[in-house]
Amino acid sequence: MPGGEGPFPLVVCQDRRLMDIVMSAAASCGTDPRFVREPDDIRRWWARASTVLVGVEMAPVVAGLGLAPRTAVHLMAADAAEVTAWSVPLSAAVLVLPDQAGCLPAVLGQADPGPGGRATVIDVMGGSGGVGATTLAAALAQRCSARNARSALIDLDPCGGGVDLMFGAEREPGWRWDDLTSVSGTVNDIAARLPRVGGFPVLSMGRPGADHAGPQLPGAAAVRAVLDSMCRNLDVVVLDDPNPQNWPGAENATRVVVVAGHVRAVMAARARTLQHSWGDAQVVVRTGPGMGLDPRAVADCLALPLAGSICTDRRLVSGAQVGEPPGRQRAGRFAKQVDALLDALLGRIEGESRARR
Repeated sequence: MPGGEGPFPLVVCQDRRLMDIVMSAAASCGTDPRFVREPDDIRRWWARASTVLVGVEMAPVVAGLGLAPRTAVHLMAADAAEVTAWSVPLSAAVLVLPDQAGCLPAVLGQADPGPGGRATVIDVMGGSGGVGATTLAAALAQRCSARNARSALIDLDPCGGGVDLMFGAEREPGWRWDDLTSVSGTVNDIAARLPRVGGFPVLSMGRPGADHAGPQLPGAAAVRAVLDSMCRNLDVVVLDDPNPQNWPGAENATRVVVVAGHVRAVMAARARTLQHSWGDAQVVVRTGPGMGLDPRAVADCLALPLAGSICTDRRLVSGAQVGEPPGRQRAGRFAKQVDALLDALLGRIEGESRARR
């Protein structure tokens, strides 16, 4: 059993044949797994392990403990049918041993998932087109960075042209979604490989290549891997998410719908929040010429809580043309409104967290 408290593979097993196979693989890749079988030990080390291997004979015990969901769980058995039957209840990948013993060194060497889920995720959707949802998402990440919070912005709009353009960072080196379409499972700090703009990492959509193939939304496995990585390493992750897909890893996100303060936009926002089942969203009302509805009336019409409002600032449009990030200038009215919005959102999140405890 490992003596230190650092990352380690956890093996929940009492089948001697499976344990021998795992120990042999561990010796070949220089890892030191921790073998447990008692419920108290499983609970103690479940979230702290870098990866978890569960013998199928222990699957009923693990399933009955009500453990928190986590990534990097693998179910082991000699019989494929037996192991497959338990893979869904445990949300676990399947290893048929000894046939797939060659995969074990890679599984045992997976990156440490760490404490997981520590970051606050803010998911931003426009209630209709042209309301400045992307601008707000970028500004939220920018203002978090100005507060010395480790933040990031994730672009989930395949037809938006790439959010890196908003920062004038389209030529900055670093990964885009095109580089991450096949990522899955538990991975190291993805944020460190992204372009840094305005002091924080941005994961942007790519742009059409020579074959005229447009960028595609990433798959669910890639989104989960990216969000899990960022939530382990950052404080706030902001999603620019025009068409929410029930992204895995964002189930507990704070949802924000941006609504222009006029009647048609409010009706569009009502339809979109119903379509995407965003009944727990908070409303940010865009104000300005032609958008004179009272923000409280807009929120009441949507039967959603009001988080705040943002003004129409023509300087944001001209700034975007030259890659000036929204929210960088703290003295502006828009930046002050975004700061107030962050206070409301983060304060509410902390209050809900205390209530749950």
